[in-house]
Amino acid sequence: MFSILVLWVYSSIAILCSWRIFHGSINWRDRVALNLLILQASLMGFPLFAWMVLDKVHPVIMENISVIKIIKAEEIILQERKLNMEVHRRVFQSEVAELTAKMKKLKMDYQMKANKARAAGAIVSELKNQFEEFRLKYDRLCDYNQTLRN
Repeated sequence: MFSILVLWVYSSIAILCSWRIFHGSINWRDRVALNLLILQASLMGFPLFAWMVLDKVHPVIMENISVIKIIKAEEIILQERKLNMEVHRRVFQSEVAELTAKMKKLKMDYQMKANKARAAGAIVSELKNQFEEFRLKYDRLCDYNQTLRN
C-alpha cells in the first residue's frame, strides 16, 4: 500500500517536472492525469495516515481501558474497606461506650470503698483513743488496787 502511494506521488512529480522542464506549460490531458494521480495519492495516503495513527493510538487506548478496569476494581475494594471500617468503627464505639460505663462504675465503687475505708480509719483511730483511755484507766485502777492492798 505504501509502495503504491510512493509510486503515485513519484509519477505525479515526474509528470509535473518533465512537462515543466521540456514543454513549459502542461496541456489539459496531462493536467487531468496529474490531478487523477494526486487524487489517488491523497486517497491512498489518508488510509495510510489513519492506519499509522490507529497503530500508535491502539496500545494507548488498550492501556487506558486496562487502567480504567483497575481503577474500578480498586474503587470497589475501597468501598468494601470503607464498609468494613464503618462496621469496625461501630463495634469499637460500642466497646468504648461499654468500657466507659464500666470505668464510671468502677470509679463510683472506688469512691464508695474509699469513703468506707476513711470511715473505718476514723473508727479505728477512735477505738485506739478509747483503748488508750481504757488502758490508762486500767493502769490507774491497778495502781489504786496496789495501793489499797499495801
